[in-house]
Amino acid sequence: RKAEGGTRMHPIPVLLYHSVSDSPAPAIADFCVSEAEFARQVDAIAGSGREAVGFAELVRRLSAGDAAALENCVCVTFDDGWSDNLAAAETLAARELPATVFVTTGYIGRDGFLDSTQLRELAAMAGVEIGAHSVGHPRLDQLDKGSIRNEITESRRELEAQIGSPVTTFAYPHGCHDARVIAAVREAGFSGAAAVKNALSHPDDDPYAVARWTVTSSSDVSEIEALLAGNGAPLAWRGERLRTRAFRYYRRLSASIR
Repeated sequence: RKAEGGTRMHPIPVLLYHSVSDSPAPAIADFCVSEAEFARQVDAIAGSGREAVGFAELVRRLSAGDAAALENCVCVTFDDGWSDNLAAAETLAARELPATVFVTTGYIGRDGFLDSTQLRELAAMAGVEIGAHSVGHPRLDQLDKGSIRNEITESRRELEAQIGSPVTTFAYPHGCHDARVIAAVREAGFSGAAAVKNALSHPDDDPYAVARWTVTSSSDVSEIEALLAGNGAPLAWRGERLRTRAFRYYRRLSASIR
């Protein structure tokens, strides 16, 4: 397959999960996978022959331009920090698969989310990486520069204080980012960041806007198998598409009117 510009690329599935539960909170129901379906998807990942890596390792290889090391990777991520991520990580660990959980610090201890004890337990698990996901889960590209910096740096500070180890990666809430947000993530010292795009990553992907594919309540194992085979989604593009900029302008305009 070829990325935009015609360069030959090897697809890298970076899966984005949120909640794994048979009784999801209404707010996340559309993005919650049942426990049985998740187990089937984990079996597919384990049996794919791909090398499962944590997100920090993925961005290290992307930043190094190590195409050979990226040729057959897969990465599993979770956003927000739902309490059921602990059991999901255990399911992955049983198959020796790593997981990266991006935690929104303002949600810690809320109903349905990881509390401090669970967060530390998760961080201590073999193969689990904790990443930052802001303080309050805003659309960062709608904020002023100071607020962007605060959301990014304070989430990292709080997580490192809670788990007692470095937090090196970030995920943009709602996938929303622009040049200012990326610059703030770089300035904060993060090694890379996860976007969304609902596309397949590849060796030429941006380490500070890594494409992920969102797993929803309607996703089944056949979709995951297609992604693992490098099909079922486009290869990620670098930079922003016109429709992304247009949607951001619309959101900002709507917010200013309100």
